[in-house]
Amino acid sequence: MKKFRTLTLAAAAIALFSGALASNAASPGACSTCFKKYQACMANGGNYYTCYEQYETCLYYAGCMVP
Repeated sequence: MKKFRTLTLAAAAIALFSGALASNAASPGACSTCFKKYQACMANGGNYYTCYEQYETCLYYAGCMVP
């Protein structure tokens, strides 16, 4: 009985941990949206530094990797 209880707790911990990891991962769509906004900023005659700063900020808040 004690072994079953330990295995059940271990399985529950693994499930919770993997769920937390999945929820923290950024969706690929969010990262590409940031790049599209960056491209639009540059296409509208935006300053490179201003557009890139907005791009990095967007990536950060979307949970994407910032280059």
